[in-house]
Amino acid sequence: MNARLALLGTVTPGATESEVFRLALGHAVGELSALGGTVHLRGPMSALRLVSSVGLPPALPRPWAIAAQEGPLAPARALNTGRAARPVPGQGSSC
Repeated sequence: MNARLALLGTVTPGATESEVFRLALGHAVGELSALGGTVHLRGPMSALRLVSSVGLPPALPRPWAIAAQEGPLAPARALNTGRAARPVPGQGSSC
């Protein structure tokens, strides 16, 4: 894990936030031996905004582009429980 964190410190100063999020997420997914993951940022008016996705079919996180922080979608459940959350069929996912 320390080697992955050290690599993030070598990111080119001109890298965009999007590139840094994608790199960090890729390393987190690898470190956890996960198949994929997403990064959401809190936005105005109690919304979570999808800023990066790695290892997931594009159709899966698409409904999560904007998610209510108190809603039933996986990103909101992860935020509110502090734990990983899987998509629930019929609740904004293509599962």
